[in-house]
Amino acid sequence: MEVKKQKAHRQRRTAPSAPLETATPPTIPAGDSSPTPGASIARQRPKVATTVARIEQGSKKCFTLSGSSLGQVLRFVLAFLLTNNLLSGRIHLFTDGYKSLQQTILAFFAWHPRVGLLLDWYHLVMG
Repeated sequence: MEVKKQKAHRQRRTAPSAPLETATPPTIPAGDSSPTPGASIARQRPKVATTVARIEQGSKKCFTLSGSSLGQVLRFVLAFLLTNNLLSGRIHLFTDGYKSLQQTILAFFAWHPRVGLLLDWYHLVMG
């Protein structure tokens, strides 16, 4: 999941100092190889990437873990499983069809003898 990074305080916008008719257009720096003119000079908004894992045990126990990277969230999941003595049973992991994500999860849990990776229902039906 990727969302726009929010600032703690916003600055008030001010009106442009010159009318739009007399304002000079921005120049494109030499050596700019962007496919669309002006694309490199457009204001880029900072983004924040978040990885989320949902842990369910039975129908009543649900937990959501969130972190800034897949590696961080996988460590959170492992810590959760260790803390709650849940490594003795089978672990079912649901994911989408993103191969890199699947490979990373399987590599992380390669030491566990009973780990199953399942394609989520939406991607299973749509695939």
